Amino acid sequence: MKREVILVIANYQSKHLISCFSELEKEATLLYLYFPYQGTNEIKKDNVFFWSEFRNAFGLIKKLSVTKIIFFELETLNQICLNVAAKNLNIPTYFLDHGVQNFEISQKSGAYIRANYKSNILHKISKISPLDLFKSLNNRLFYYSTLKKLSKKDRIELSKYKKIRLENTILDTFQINETKVVLPHLFLCFNKINKTYYEKLHKTSLDNVKYIGFPEFDQYQYFKKTKGPKWLEKENVLFIDQPYVHFGYYGWNYANKKDNILNLDRICKEQKKTFLIKKHPAESAFWERISKECQFNFIESFNQSIENIGTVIGYNSTLLTPFAATHNIAVSILDNHPHGSNLDSNDLIKFNVATLFKNSLPTQKLMNFQKTNKEKFISQYLCGLMGKSKETLRDIVLS
Repeated sequence: MKREVILVIANYQSKHLISCFSELEKEATLLYLYFPYQGTNEIKKDNVFFWSEFRNAFGLIKKLSVTKIIFFELETLNQICLNVAAKNLNIPTYFLDHGVQNFEISQKSGAYIRANYKSNILHKISKISPLDLFKSLNNRLFYYSTLKKLSKKDRIELSKYKKIRLENTILDTFQINETKVVLPHLFLCFNKINKTYYEKLHKTSLDNVKYIGFPEFDQYQYFKKTKGPKWLEKENVLFIDQPYVHFGYYGWNYANKKDNILNLDRICKEQKKTFLIKKHPAESAFWERISKECQFNFIESFNQSIENIGTVIGYNSTLLTPFAATHNIAVSILDNHPHGSNLDSNDLIKFNVATLFKNSLPTQKLMNFQKTNKEKFISQYLCGLMGKSKETLRDIVLS
């Protein structure tokens, strides 16, 4: 049987993102396409390509002998016209989840982006070098060259999308846009809640959906089997970071986030616990600055000291989910955003597998309360697919 050639539209340099393909790549050839052109930070490999290497979507598909396409993003003009071209050639396209999705939280984030959208665009343009500006404009040739090879109907639909996108944020674009060019053949959703998100986002009912669970969390199956010390004896408290300062969300800035981190560190010390931090890569500037003033314990992998983690603290990060499904770990949700509460949108709170952080660590009573709800959470929220997601993803794509 001929081996499938699957083009993946994703940042191949994000290892945690593409780790979901560990089973699929054993039985198919995976090629990656994401960046417009190779810059100083983009590594070229035999299975990595750049948009600038191709004149149009049809030529790309033919040159790489693509049989299927998986999108982690389906929003830029190049991505959208590639999706349309693939449909014209009867090549299946998939949109793959890469995080917990919540429409209410997205709307709140979108409000901050919308308020500064035009000024941010102008700021970016003012900072771009003439060479990069030329490369950016040259990248548009892929879209226009593809457009010429499409039917009149497809050209009209793509032009509608382009006009809306140029004037709006991506969230608003999806809400305004009524064309089907942004829809793949099949959505690969982590769970039913994410399906609801995409239905609200695109304002349409979706029946082209398959559930795969959370591929990134397969490795955390062993959490449930971890013996280790009793819960009260566990020494480590883990904080899951999010890039609120980097993006300017919810009123966060360097000063108030620093105060927040120092307060968490103080609480842990008072209860004789070790405060660990999982940094978000987009928040590197914040951590570089604060590390010059204070010392913290950072971890790169959850394999580090996992047996001794008793409590995990965070906001609404996807990475909180496997801990919420782990029987011997308590999850505590922060809701101290300077611009107001997001608690009404937190699915872990709704499933009672996490409780609100009230300036103290969870008690044994709260831990026991969360524990009674974890099986229902695994069954309903994770579709009962903990530990089998990568295999499920492989089977669906290769079917």
